[in-house]
Amino acid sequence: MKNELPDRKDLYEILLDSIPEPKALYRNDAAIACNKALLDMLGYRDKSEILGKSKTLLAAEMQADGVPAASQIAHHDAIVFEQGKLEIEWLSKKKSGEIFPSTLLIEAIPYNGEKLILATLCDNTKKQMQKELTASEYKFETIFNNSNDAIILYDGKKYADCNPQALEMFGYPDKKSFLNTSPADISAPFQPDGSISIAKGLAYFNEVFEKGRSRFDWLHRRTDGKLLHTDVLLTVFELYEKKYLMATIRDMTDRKLVEKELQKSEERYRLLADLTFEGILIHEKGVVLDVNLSFCNMFGYEHDELMGKNAIDMIIHDDHRYICYANSERQYTQPYEVLSRKKNGDLMWVEIIGKPYRYNDKTIRALSTRDISDRKMMEHIVRRNEEKFRRITESSLNVLIITDDQKVIRYASPSITRYTGFRPADLVGKEFKELLPDEMAASTFDHLALALHGKKVKRFETAILKKNHTHAYIEASIVRVITEAGRTELEIYMRDITEQKKLEQEIIKLSERERRHIGQNIHDGLGQTLTGISIMIGAVAKKVKLNKPVNYDEMIKIAEKVEGAIETTWHTVRGLYPVAIEKGGLVSGLREMAMMVEHDYNIKCTVASDGLETARDLHTSTQLYYIAREAVNNAIKHGGGGAIEIIISLTEKKINLSITNEKNAVTKKAKRNGMGLKIMRYRAGIIGATFRVKSKKDAYKVEAELQYQS
Repeated sequence: MKNELPDRKDLYEILLDSIPEPKALYRNDAAIACNKALLDMLGYRDKSEILGKSKTLLAAEMQADGVPAASQIAHHDAIVFEQGKLEIEWLSKKKSGEIFPSTLLIEAIPYNGEKLILATLCDNTKKQMQKELTASEYKFETIFNNSNDAIILYDGKKYADCNPQALEMFGYPDKKSFLNTSPADISAPFQPDGSISIAKGLAYFNEVFEKGRSRFDWLHRRTDGKLLHTDVLLTVFELYEKKYLMATIRDMTDRKLVEKELQKSEERYRLLADLTFEGILIHEKGVVLDVNLSFCNMFGYEHDELMGKNAIDMIIHDDHRYICYANSERQYTQPYEVLSRKKNGDLMWVEIIGKPYRYNDKTIRALSTRDISDRKMMEHIVRRNEEKFRRITESSLNVLIITDDQKVIRYASPSITRYTGFRPADLVGKEFKELLPDEMAASTFDHLALALHGKKVKRFETAILKKNHTHAYIEASIVRVITEAGRTELEIYMRDITEQKKLEQEIIKLSERERRHIGQNIHDGLGQTLTGISIMIGAVAKKVKLNKPVNYDEMIKIAEKVEGAIETTWHTVRGLYPVAIEKGGLVSGLREMAMMVEHDYNIKCTVASDGLETARDLHTSTQLYYIAREAVNNAIKHGGGGAIEIIISLTEKKINLSITNEKNAVTKKAKRNGMGLKIMRYRAGIIGATFRVKSKKDAYKVEAELQYQS
């Protein structure tokens, strides 16, 4: 029997083509009819490409269950002939070879004593993408709500949303009360540089709309009036054709307090790509006839740079050009994706939809292009989620430990080895308490218990045991997670703060040593001098009382003692704060320091300067002064009396400072990792300067270099 339609074929085909669902009719596994909807879905141009072919033509060779399609088709037909119809999930194949998920409805159609098979195909690609998008949105919402940073969305007129950390940071009881505020309500009236917050905030808003992002330090204010030093990242994005600002705010108050003890501030720097509008391109065989402004902005070209040029060769990646030429040649009208290249060389995924038009007796094509780089990234994240999680946790400087609801460790990131010496395999299966020192176990377990009961757990500090039986101090946060299987897990994120704790302890020790030194100087110097003055004045007072004459020499001695006390007081105050910097500039302060070194220690100390007298601001001058003072103190302690040379060059764009100490036979070996060097390096860091220490045969040299940003 021939594989052809029965009588009234034309009418049958008309009826089949009028059905919007893609359908095909089979007899003995050979297609005898199909409609246009099926051709459009699968990318075929003519029915003859399908008719007479087996069902395997339209199926993926290997199905999702790992069983070949060819071995399943006969089994499906047998079920349909027995039960009448069958609906299954099926991997279908387009003419291009692209595999896509679908729902296949197979029905038995009786005809002239035999049974035909009617197959109806439903493309599930959008359904699958929507499922993946929903999962991705859930992950974003989880990150949004569990972020340690405050995240606020602003639509240009009012706050649109915020996460729980924002409410906690600014002291608001609920989201409704926070969203009724404005940026001015949560900002200090003035910023640390003296500028008005409202005016400075508007400048940052303008900057983010112009450049797409802006990062800066900001002084915020809580509802209780407490001021917060914060690091703010502003980014702009578009959602449903409306622009929003996203502010990611990190509370830097604790760190600022530590920096204040050392008179420091430090800059810190999460990336949001720009979103663009769809671009329109009209071309003839690739040659540009016209483009809109959005297309130019998307690819970074001026309008005239594209006109009359071959856009496919200019903007489409070499490996994808054949797709564009082929689709243009066959007048393809369905969306397709290609990799493009911007003028600056950046790669960008775009979705293109093209339609042919007749113009002046010529066939031209109008293309709509849309940046889908973000979507591609989302698809990549969905496909590579587990791999990405593994790579992130393995390379992260922070530690992630996952426990079950019994606090037994189920996962430890590889970075645990850097901090504790334990390998992940050493910890999996053990109780988390085995990592905790006895004195820290109770308080840490209180936090774990709160998290297990779904309570919000603030970041806290604790300690964990190292393999060598010492402690590592950490800052931790805990997130409770319910897995797909319904199990409760705790994700414990930890950051090593051991060095920070050591620095805090060293600051306390330095402060105590400075207090003792000042007290001893006052007691041994000023105190003794004032006692002598008191005795001398008492003796003079007795003479006056007894009407005995007081000679001139006695009064001169008292005056000399008073002048000595004044000089002692002057030296003590000069050591506490370099007044000369504020009055005469940085160079003046360094010269005064050099004079005091030569006077007090009989060590040759010279200053050579070039250019300006001081830095752009007092803060920078002060930090450079204290770097120089620390280096000079080190030279006095460890230099064996060798000469000290301070060289400074100040211009509008650059500052170079060096302190050189000549070595001699009794020079002591200075610690290259001592606290003095750490403090100098830290001071250089907070003003954005580079810091170097050089040790040569005949001299030690400390260098600091600051390059101003234009």
